[in-house]
Amino acid sequence: MLNPAPTPAIRTTCCADLAAVEAHTDEWDALAAAVPQRLPMLASGWVLPLLEQRTPEGWSWVVVFAWADQRLVGVLPVFVEPSRPLGLLRPRLAVPCSYNTLAGDILLAPDVAPAALDALLQGVRSHAKAPLRLDLGCMRESSPTFACVQQGIPGWMAVRAAANDGASIRIAGDYGEWFQALSKSLRRDMRRGENKMSREELGEPVFEFVRGVDATPDRLDELMAIEATTWKGEEGGAIVSDPSREARYRAIAERFHACGWLEWQFMRVGGRLIAANMVIRVGRSQMLLRMAYNGEFARLQGGQLLLREMVRRAFEAGDVDDVNFVNYHPWCRRWNAHVEPYHNLALAPKRPLPFFWGLGPRLNRSMARRIPGLRRLVRWVRGRFQKRN
Repeated sequence: MLNPAPTPAIRTTCCADLAAVEAHTDEWDALAAAVPQRLPMLASGWVLPLLEQRTPEGWSWVVVFAWADQRLVGVLPVFVEPSRPLGLLRPRLAVPCSYNTLAGDILLAPDVAPAALDALLQGVRSHAKAPLRLDLGCMRESSPTFACVQQGIPGWMAVRAAANDGASIRIAGDYGEWFQALSKSLRRDMRRGENKMSREELGEPVFEFVRGVDATPDRLDELMAIEATTWKGEEGGAIVSDPSREARYRAIAERFHACGWLEWQFMRVGGRLIAANMVIRVGRSQMLLRMAYNGEFARLQGGQLLLREMVRRAFEAGDVDDVNFVNYHPWCRRWNAHVEPYHNLALAPKRPLPFFWGLGPRLNRSMARRIPGLRRLVRWVRGRFQKRN
């Protein structure tokens, strides 16, 4: 029997300015495209706009890279929040994520994940100096990080909680069979939309799918224009309703266009834009980052028809395994979407202060039930120290 290959020596570099990080974005994105999660939130095009635009005042950030010889095997970007429990500087760390996306994982090469994770954690501890806690956000069960946490990380404690589910359409089998398996109400709505185009003599729907060099970032303007005509525009949820949100989407579009992952999808009727999708393609996975329809023509079911066309083309081309909706929504049931659980994780060094002040607030009820009196003990210790100080 062959002996297993030895774990390679792994070194880390810490980059706390954008120019230093930019030097490694090609390797970063190549690793993000190769891991099993296949999520754009693991790539530089997603993380760097958050670091640039959403670092709170008084906080800092750092990106830790792990290398096995010249090969990049891990990336850990974190916000660093100053914190002083008992008067001691113990920063809190958090992987950048945003409220409406399932993000916050650590990027690890699967074949050396435990060693890469250990190196990254050592690197971030040397930079942040005795961190209190590391919040990882959401991750799939297919994540190498999740597997490492399941096995146990030497020197670290973990608290896990359920997060929002993800949802996707699996592209396998025959398109006709997939379509017939959709809910009757969804198929009826799409048929009604097509009938209204015919009765109102608006013309046939024309689809435009743009990838690669032609998928320029300025096409975002078309999506934003029709999105503003819907309830999102009225309630402040549209991209144009928030300047910081618009800046973030423009930065994301520019960065993913630069690496060739950006795709635009449009549906027009009689020359009028009816629906639009912003898609990020990671290997054989397509993520629907933003969907929009024209509120003036909502009766035509343009959003549904454009999504159906997207799935039809995926079946036809055979180069896509799934269409990812990012989050699970009630309407995903109508599309027979596959539901995938995500998990929220927090890590802390195995020491008393990180346990009581770091993980203490994150202890969930299920963990408290497994360890009788744990939550009561945490509250008592925190209260005693707060009274003394």
